[in-house]
Amino acid sequence: MPEPLVTVRGLTVRFPRRDVASPVDVDLDVAAGERVLVLGPSGSGKSTLLRALAGVVPHSVDADVEGRVAVAGREVSGVPVARLADDVGLLGQDPASSVALPRVDDEVAFGLENAAVPPGEIGPAVRESLASVGAAHLAGRQTRTLSGGELQRVALAAVLARRPRLLLLDEPTAMLDPASAAAVQRLTLGALPSGGGPPPAVLVVDHHLQDAATLPPRVVVLDAAGRVAADGPTASVLADRGAELAAGGSWVPLETEVALAVGQAPGSGIGLDGAAPRLRALACADRGPRPSASGPVRLRARDAAFRAGPQRGAPVLVRDVDLDLNAGTVTALIGANGSGKTSLLLGLAGLLPRAAGTVDAEAGAGMVFQFPERQFLTRSVAAEVGYGLCGRPDADARVAATLRRFDLEPLAGADPFRLSGGQQRRLSIAAVAALEPGVLLLDEPTFGQDRAHALSVGDSLVELAAGGAAVAFSTHDLRLAGLVADRVVVVRGGRVAASGPTEEVLRDGALLRSAGLRRPRLLDWWAAQDGVPLRGLLTALRRGVAAEVSVA
Repeated sequence: MPEPLVTVRGLTVRFPRRDVASPVDVDLDVAAGERVLVLGPSGSGKSTLLRALAGVVPHSVDADVEGRVAVAGREVSGVPVARLADDVGLLGQDPASSVALPRVDDEVAFGLENAAVPPGEIGPAVRESLASVGAAHLAGRQTRTLSGGELQRVALAAVLARRPRLLLLDEPTAMLDPASAAAVQRLTLGALPSGGGPPPAVLVVDHHLQDAATLPPRVVVLDAAGRVAADGPTASVLADRGAELAAGGSWVPLETEVALAVGQAPGSGIGLDGAAPRLRALACADRGPRPSASGPVRLRARDAAFRAGPQRGAPVLVRDVDLDLNAGTVTALIGANGSGKTSLLLGLAGLLPRAAGTVDAEAGAGMVFQFPERQFLTRSVAAEVGYGLCGRPDADARVAATLRRFDLEPLAGADPFRLSGGQQRRLSIAAVAALEPGVLLLDEPTFGQDRAHALSVGDSLVELAAGGAAVAFSTHDLRLAGLVADRVVVVRGGRVAASGPTEEVLRDGALLRSAGLRRPRLLDWWAAQDGVPLRGLLTALRRGVAAEVSVA
């Protein structure tokens, strides 16, 4: 029997100032060319496992590592990361951290040049790699001008270009719009093109499985303690342990979610059509909680335009914006990658220069950035939450309450820069929410979250609005928008293309397609139904899964 490409025995990782190790005592073998999906709740150690396989932990990120990790016959502990890169490609959760050069085509070529690929082969390889992830049109762009989703595609292209023997993908679709995510998922969760050579082995962490057209044949599940809870054929694990996975906070495929919601066993084969009568009844009986009624305007923009920088010639990124954000209302901003959602939020927050028009804010605006670590200012979670509360007599009590609210109490003393991507996201929201701003603007607040924490963040947005804040958030998750938003704003080409009540906007398939958006399967099914409330459907699915889980 051939030697596995990857051999892991007893892997346990503990970061400085963290009392709990994660992952813990992991054993794992991966054969050449094998494709493996890694599931588990936020903080279970999925990202750390991938980083340990790439040697980033502990060579670049300090940690105590126990056990054995070997890739392609080499002990990772004894090989520099630069040499491991000959065999291992890692795409991390934050693509900006791996992009180094100013032009997109140069960035994708960089790894090939370091690998001494003949110059005549580099250009075709760059073009092929960019095209494979739907980014051929970005080849001549400056990387500093790319949106988060565009950066993610470029970073993935750079990793694929070197054709590694082991490909490690950490949330490769998390920052992509639905259409782009579907295309990249077909690539990363299915059989990757090999360019004529042997296909790479792939370990992929991907929270968003509801619409995946195909899944890798094998799944490894880490539990909340960071231990391997299941390892086997994907269909069998999802059928046998679907309720347990949902209970642990993991995202599960739509078919598993629907089966649990209508009281059927995962793997029973029931789909949306088979469950339709029960789903309709549940949706109409449970329309879900709503924030308080819309109140006075907290922020008003009229003919507003925002430019990239203070220089007179800086390009205008967003223009002709007419928008009201009302107290008690949650507004979702949706649009394709590069449409201007982030720029619009930054402009409304006063963080981009205004080129035209007016923006009037009744109360201070708090902003949660797309990349959490860019707003961290301290070296502990508790200090980060309390930073803006300095001098307030209720600071300690407010910090404690906020840590509980965002499930951060066990991490109070941890370094924000050593948290998982999902934990960093919750911390960035918590630090701003603790200030109770009148206007709260959030850029992709559920990026990198497991199912439980994504729903919890959504609940927090509703609670903040119910407390009188005007809440606006950008998202690629149209289901989240349907669950928590009162209004939806469609951004296209740096302009507001449409704005209206959530159901009205999400039911308009032509509008969404014109903005480069793709409805998930569940919303397509809903849009074809007559009289089924969207929020009721989504809440019924959520509660149905929770009820099944509580019985299991």
